[in-house]
Amino acid sequence: MPVLIFLIGYLPFFLAAYWIYDMESVRKQAITAGAILSFDAAMLAIFGGILGWI
Repeated sequence: MPVLIFLIGYLPFFLAAYWIYDMESVRKQAITAGAILSFDAAMLAIFGGILGWI
């Protein structure tokens, strides 16, 4: 169903992008984007490297 693909797949990305773009300082933007990147890297290491799912 295309509505679910939009709500689950695209909407969180666009909301985070708007939220980060509207932050007051570049430092806060970098910290938030770095936190998201770190979370993604940790999940890739866990699910890909340790569990072998990827």
